[in-house]
Amino acid sequence: MTWLSQPLFTEREAAARLKLGKSTIVRLRLTGKLGYFVGPPILIALSDIDAFVTRKAAEKKMREGPEVGTPEYKKLRSQEIYTRVLQTRLKMEWRQKRLRKQKDEK
Repeated sequence: MTWLSQPLFTEREAAARLKLGKSTIVRLRLTGKLGYFVGPPILIALSDIDAFVTRKAAEKKMREGPEVGTPEYKKLRSQEIYTRVLQTRLKMEWRQKRLRKQKDEK
């Protein structure tokens, strides 16, 4: 679908469609997160709105991580536990070295 054959929305209409304020649409547009066509009025294509929504959903999923019980979750969880164990061991070794050093200085 070319940009000529798809619906175009004004900033206010795009804001209503995305349930955001017009100023948020302007900020997204100026930071390059939402595509638009220059001119009076500024127009935003439906495909740009859809791409923005898809990108936001993917970002949210990345922040939340995998669902509990999935193989991805189990793998991530085991890596987190392994990392914590290593960090704890390193802290303990560091404390022991520090205590030995203090003991040797006395």
